[in-house]
Amino acid sequence: MRSGADFGFTEEQLMLRDSVRRFVKQNVGDAYARKCDKEQIAPLDAFDKIAEMGWLGIGIPEEYGGVGLGFVELGIVMEELSYGLLELAVLHYRATVHGAQSLLTYGSEEQRRKYLPLIATGKFKSSMSLTEPNAGSDAAGIQTRAVQDGDHFIINGSKIFNSQVDLATRTVLVTRTDPNVPQHKGISLFFVDPHSPGVTIQRLDTLCFRSVGTNRVT
Repeated sequence: MRSGADFGFTEEQLMLRDSVRRFVKQNVGDAYARKCDKEQIAPLDAFDKIAEMGWLGIGIPEEYGGVGLGFVELGIVMEELSYGLLELAVLHYRATVHGAQSLLTYGSEEQRRKYLPLIATGKFKSSMSLTEPNAGSDAAGIQTRAVQDGDHFIINGSKIFNSQVDLATRTVLVTRTDPNVPQHKGISLFFVDPHSPGVTIQRLDTLCFRSVGTNRVT
């Protein structure tokens, strides 16, 4: 239940919450949310406005063009955006967490300097490619294989329920690189352009989550 409680937030966090709340009231009304859902239109214009507000850079250090705040602030932004349109919050989440945090945790310094400033300014959209037809919440059961071939990898497999992958500049693709170790090991992440030759994206027909949508990817 939404309330005016501050939940122990700092003054700065409360100011951020109120700012996002005002933004949603002014830019993401019921008519806008219904239009996005009915016409299956991703709220990219609202996403661009979020970028202008600096909210895509909240979890990104200042040295990479971000604001340098933390997960509490990320949570505040996503919760408030969700009151207007959940899928706008999802666009924000996939950029700031799947994209930015994957790079901050696992990426090279070269990748961070190249991509994080683009994510912070909204010029780069991310997605996560994890779930497979036979491996949902059991992430260790993935079968998509990445095999090294010289200085690159050949990846074969299928993913499903890939939300936003058709909108993404890069997807964080979870693969199995070593099939000869325990299931929860031998897994690697690749930062893949989903529009590369050899990648097929098929949008799924769903009862909800129709604005950003979800897909089968081969």
